[in-house]
Amino acid sequence: TKRMVATTAQNRANDQELDEISKSYALRKKNAALLAAGYGKGKRAFEIFNITAWSTLFLYNAYRYYTFTSVELFADGVDPTLKQCIILKSAIYVLAASLFADVVSGILHWTFDTWGTLETPIFGPTFIRSFREHHVNPASLAAHDWIEANGDSCFAGYLVVIPMFFAKLHLDLDGPLGIQLWWDGIHMTVSYYLFCAVLIAWLCFTNQIHKWAHTLKPPPIVQWLQDHRFIMSKPHHHVHHTTPYETYYCITNGWMNGFLAAIGFWRGMEATISFVTGAVPRDDDRKWWAGDASLGKEANPLAEWPLDAPLLDAHKKKLLGKEYKGE
Repeated sequence: TKRMVATTAQNRANDQELDEISKSYALRKKNAALLAAGYGKGKRAFEIFNITAWSTLFLYNAYRYYTFTSVELFADGVDPTLKQCIILKSAIYVLAASLFADVVSGILHWTFDTWGTLETPIFGPTFIRSFREHHVNPASLAAHDWIEANGDSCFAGYLVVIPMFFAKLHLDLDGPLGIQLWWDGIHMTVSYYLFCAVLIAWLCFTNQIHKWAHTLKPPPIVQWLQDHRFIMSKPHHHVHHTTPYETYYCITNGWMNGFLAAIGFWRGMEATISFVTGAVPRDDDRKWWAGDASLGKEANPLAEWPLDAPLLDAHKKKLLGKEYKGE
């Protein structure tokens, strides 16, 4: 008798959990469709233009760097000590650009995840919409083609490739950074120019790296890069996709996530902004994936799952055992 009572109670608990899961699944599927509908022809044209313009500028800047260093740095007669110094500095700048790109990707990710709504001017229907859709349906990113995945990132890349386009190149300049602004324009050393190129290459391919972290079977070379932590891996990114999506925002190589989390960087930024503005972090984001701002992880078991019917079936089977045959 006790066993029958326990079994009945367990069945009721399972039924209740399945009911909650089904409701959450239906709500998230509805919200995902609403957010996906915001991607229209205008947004598509905007992304195509961004990728075309950014690629043209980046390739031209790379050609300028190659021709300048071929003539000025690797030509006969250049002081060997100066050449070695510039090469060493360039290597340091490449590493610094890789770390800085990770931080920048995290700040941008955190900004659009945490603040604003779809009604926010300019950024709402473009960037914020994409981030809301991703949390409601993480698997959708893997279905985005090259244009949809990278168009917005290339738009942000103008902030770097355009100044590079107009910059005057030098082997060396006075000052610690390698960039100077004068009345006759922007002056950059070849080391700093390389820093900018590596930085913007990381940032403009950040969402592609992000997409690969959600792809079930990425290309073998990508899988190797993920496994050896040259780019963000799937297990690493999964830390972010645990509700309420409040950590591990850096999505290029992910090298800076542990450090920023350890020093409380994101919570400190949020506390400062909330104190000044009164805004609540992730208030709008939470309403999309949970349906209500009061719901937490326990009330939202699908929050870290893609909207994938087989995964829903898998969880139901886990609850019901062999008797569950799927839907």
